[in-house]
Amino acid sequence: AESGGGVCAFGKFQMSGKAVIRSCTAEGTSFNCGGGVWVDGSFEMSGEAIIEGCQAISESAYGGGVYVNSSSSFVMSGKARIEYCQAISNPSYRSNGGGVHPNNTTLTLSDSAVIQNCKAVNSAGSGETYGGGVSADNVKKITLADSASIASCTAANGSGLYITGSWNTGDGNLYADGGSVDGDVVLGGKDKNDGPCTITGSGGTVFNGKVTVTPGSTIESGTFNGEVINNGTISGGTFSGTVINGEDGTIAE
Repeated sequence: AESGGGVCAFGKFQMSGKAVIRSCTAEGTSFNCGGGVWVDGSFEMSGEAIIEGCQAISESAYGGGVYVNSSSSFVMSGKARIEYCQAISNPSYRSNGGGVHPNNTTLTLSDSAVIQNCKAVNSAGSGETYGGGVSADNVKKITLADSASIASCTAANGSGLYITGSWNTGDGNLYADGGSVDGDVVLGGKDKNDGPCTITGSGGTVFNGKVTVTPGSTIESGTFNGEVINNGTISGGTFSGTVINGEDGTIAE
């Protein structure tokens, strides 16, 4: 299908128990998304539900595993998994969210849910790939809790997470309440029109890759084991790697 290779759902869609969506494709000529699932509404994965081996292929590809449309919500809990999914774009266009692409919505990963071994790929090998695990545009809220994780994903920009925020008050927050992200994180995007993001919450999330904080974005909490490049604001958190403070960066005392 052009969008929602396995499932295209409006309203509420749930996967639970040992439900599986496997080896599905969304493919077309311009804007295609949700290789496994496209949802305009709410999507819940729980139990041992799996989305695996799905792909979105297009000039601009979004959400190899899952695409969640504007003002919706996506919750992964239990032992739910999204794995081995890919968003594949053509030359000169962007690939976004090998595993998941939430657009102007909320995303929650809790319990031992995992997004792993996913890729954002450009067919010409260019650097226009964003969010190997998750690429989120105009995000309302992302929550990582318990032992949930994003691991072993690939993209030129934000192999783990690539998050652009919203200019709406109260949006753009990543609640670091637990779990881990292995791979690079870009907080706030690299385009000047991208809205800022804030890593906040209890600070229980461990970030094991490089974290890039763009102008206007903020780290308030979290544990950071890799390099942090700060062009925004750092006002809290625990850092065991190198922190490079750019010309636009502020580290609050």
